[in-house]
Amino acid sequence: MRSAILFACLVGLALPADAYEQAVHVYLSRRGYAGQAQPSAATSSDAAAVRALRERIWRAGSEARDPDVKRRFLARWPGAQAFDAWAMKQLFALNPEQHVAGFDDDVALPSATTPAEIYAAASRLPDDDERNRRRYRHDAARAVVHDPWGRPLPDDPATLEMGSLQGLSSQAHAHYGLPKLAFSDDPSVLKSEPRRFAIPPTVHTFGADFAESYTMLAALAARLPGGQRLALTHAGAAAHHIEDVANQIHTVQVGIYEFFVDAKIESYKEELRSAGGLLRPRSDFVTIGIEIIANHHVLAEGLYAKHLLDPKDPVAAQTAAAPADDTLQRDLDAQPKSCSAGFARTLTRSLIDRSSFEGAEVYRAIRRVAQTRFSRAGVHYNETDDPDAALKPDVDLAPFFALEAAGARRAGQALAAWWSRFNGCAALDDSAAAALAEQLVRDRLDALDAAEGRARMWSPKPPERERRNWWVPIGYVVAFLVIVLLVRRRLRRRRA
Repeated sequence: MRSAILFACLVGLALPADAYEQAVHVYLSRRGYAGQAQPSAATSSDAAAVRALRERIWRAGSEARDPDVKRRFLARWPGAQAFDAWAMKQLFALNPEQHVAGFDDDVALPSATTPAEIYAAASRLPDDDERNRRRYRHDAARAVVHDPWGRPLPDDPATLEMGSLQGLSSQAHAHYGLPKLAFSDDPSVLKSEPRRFAIPPTVHTFGADFAESYTMLAALAARLPGGQRLALTHAGAAAHHIEDVANQIHTVQVGIYEFFVDAKIESYKEELRSAGGLLRPRSDFVTIGIEIIANHHVLAEGLYAKHLLDPKDPVAAQTAAAPADDTLQRDLDAQPKSCSAGFARTLTRSLIDRSSFEGAEVYRAIRRVAQTRFSRAGVHYNETDDPDAALKPDVDLAPFFALEAAGARRAGQALAAWWSRFNGCAALDDSAAAALAEQLVRDRLDALDAAEGRARMWSPKPPERERRNWWVPIGYVVAFLVIVLLVRRRLRRRRA
């Protein structure tokens, strides 16, 4: 049981972080667009609109009607000059060192000509520009802070609950969304109710929060002169995070117990092959588990993307014809229809909850059809590999594609619900828009304070050292001696 807990805990440190390939995000967003058909006449440059939005956020904080929000905001950024692109990216939980469209006025917004294409192109940017990766802590001089061993410290330790500090998985905290449940770290729950398994049970995921933040930024940008392209850029980013959690495997932390069993068997083999690490370095149980999950995660994404994006493939037609999820639709329909603070977060959480029931099913379906070598130590499936070549011969892919089509259909339902509310934002008067802006600042200040509180309570662990399992070579020696004794005994009997 202890090894199961360790496996789950550390597998959570390297979950793949792409829910859909970027081209699939563009596909889903293009199909889900329900905004203005024609572009508005530009009255200012995109860069000017980005600066104007940043100034709008600063005024929402510095002139807040709530004295507590005003005090907290001005304590951090007492003047408009202090609230530059770097500061705004920190407030919105991004890597401030990355150049991000919609935040940095020197980064071009999507150059497509129609609103639908701008929105679709923008929906891939949260992956492309790596804004959620490498969330390092910075000091007042904006230099990275390191621990006693020279490693960068995390800006928010909660990001390490779903990914590593570097690499692709360092953005997992932002692109996953676990349901609002009472989680358990008991491995038996991973067998019986995998959507409710998480380590730690207080795990944080922020997909719904990012969908909300980008939505409110889009609503505010749309009110600016020449702000349509900027609004569509942030709207596309919101779509990205909504679509992420329509992919069911982004709503469970580990997935299925079978991955644990596979990793355990392979770890035993690695111990034997390497003589407990004496002959060569070997992959441990946790590393193998991470590789196995990553193989199946990336294979599932690639397989669906390949078939979906081929218009002649029946999977594309199956996805287009997939029936709506009535349970999700009832939930979405029951929510307020107005453009109000929190609507994007609420509908995204509804989607997360519905998707999470099928997270383990998707992993089980892809494991069933994948070649068994992808459940072995040292074997890697790469994004550039042909997914069909990674399958067993003559497998039935219908259950897998049915799950994928259902997820894509839910993404369409959630985007339709989002647009039906977002389109109402244009009718808000100045007072209502100011209330949205102030609530956005309040939410982000609360999140920033919470992250800083976690950082104060967190201490880095010393680097782990390579260890050797001496019981394995000792076992080999004992087995060799036993064989020698048996052979000698047999030879003596023959001589006698």
